[in-house]
Amino acid sequence: VHEFIDVTTRSGHLALQLEEVVVAAGSALDGGCVEGNRLDGLLDVIIVAIKAEGAPMHFNPGRATVSAGDTLVMLGARSELDRAERMAKA
Repeated sequence: VHEFIDVTTRSGHLALQLEEVVVAAGSALDGGCVEGNRLDGLLDVIIVAIKAEGAPMHFNPGRATVSAGDTLVMLGARSELDRAERMAKA
């Protein structure tokens, strides 16, 4: 596991990063469906976990609906994570 994180997040390798994004009410991600660790095919990121307000973190969500206030833990390229952050706010 440590080797995977090292290889995927270290500069000069795959250039993947982990990021947390909070979903705003009415945003493009609010009400979205996670299936197979992807979000409605909208983003090229892996949803590692979802943390709903006041609930424990749900790792490897598989199938879940994203709601306002949820925190998404994602793995992906910086450009896609930035896009996810914009979509979570809009």
